[in-house]
Amino acid sequence: MHGREFIRGGFSHWRTAVSLKYLARVATITFLGTGGYAAYAEVIHPKIAVEAGFRFEPVPPSVSGISSKMSNILQEVDPRVQHIAKWLLSVGDSIAVGDYDNDGFQDIFLTNTLKRPEDRNALYRNLGNYHFERVTSRRCVKFRPSRKSTAWWEEPSSLITTTAERNPSSS
Repeated sequence: MHGREFIRGGFSHWRTAVSLKYLARVATITFLGTGGYAAYAEVIHPKIAVEAGFRFEPVPPSVSGISSKMSNILQEVDPRVQHIAKWLLSVGDSIAVGDYDNDGFQDIFLTNTLKRPEDRNALYRNLGNYHFERVTSRRCVKFRPSRKSTAWWEEPSSLITTTAERNPSSS
């Protein structure tokens, strides 16, 4: 309905626009929607409380040894995309889990592009009992800070990572 018609005719236009057929359709859709929801809530959706047998609990950095700090990369982004930069840059966050030192404990390799350059790629050795230490040995490969994803497989005493990111210098 145009504004001009509303001003000329006022609410008289609504009487012709909203017919009994229209009201019957709205009532039918409302009834079917309400009935469908009631069937879902009472029949389809289970009302059983399931105990998983475990629960997640936070382990603070002071106990786990895993910590990192944010960088100022969001302030360095082009102002035209700054409002969505957080989502664009965090797409590459990933984790790989494996036993890099063959001690029987699962070690963790983390990538996060929003962290400081020294924290963007970090390998943590599992000491057991939820304690980790950061591996800073020269045997570890120096990773590019723009790493976007990780993959883990074992070679004798080495960690190999791969990336799906295209190398910007090889256009």
